[in-house]
Amino acid sequence: MPAVATNIVTLDEAKTQLNIDSNVTTFDVQLNDYIAAASQMIVNRIGPVAGSPTVSEWHDGGSTDILLYDEGPIQSVTSVTESMGSVVYTLTQVTLDSGSVTTPFGYTVDLDLGLLVRRAAGVAIPFAAGEANIHVTFVAGYATTPPDITLKTLLLLQRMWETRRGAKPAAGQGPVEASVPTFRALVEELFSDYIVPGIA
Repeated sequence: MPAVATNIVTLDEAKTQLNIDSNVTTFDVQLNDYIAAASQMIVNRIGPVAGSPTVSEWHDGGSTDILLYDEGPIQSVTSVTESMGSVVYTLTQVTLDSGSVTTPFGYTVDLDLGLLVRRAAGVAIPFAAGEANIHVTFVAGYATTPPDITLKTLLLLQRMWETRRGAKPAAGQGPVEASVPTFRALVEELFSDYIVPGIA
């Protein structure tokens, strides 16, 4: 089930994009609904963006690495525990190039790839075998939303606003509704560089 979205843009940013005076409050409720809808559509497709949500995942052990997340970025890993029957070990994040990696209960993480690797004295080893015995919590989304995501969100919002309010078509064109791709298709188009192949 997709995460509940935190609004990616503010009401003032939306008003600026739509050329609505910031002091005019007539459309605020409707605009906030549109912002929430646009943000949710984006999160449904590319994963958490704003708000730094905490994610909790359980994984099967037995392999040397775990793919934590297949949608969206990871800011940091909060905790990793490894259960061996009734015994639970808390793993420590280590840095391989520090020259002092000695703990047998460590891990490294590649935040860009979302890849967690079990380490013992710096060497990659398998996590303890088991079903759903590796518990990882981490912070997802961006600490600061990339400017291109903000702009693309505003463009999606603008298209939604113009379409639903029946914006006048340019000379020689049919109704706006007929020429505008579905909002889902627009999300695919705008956010294609953030979409992980094979993730629906």
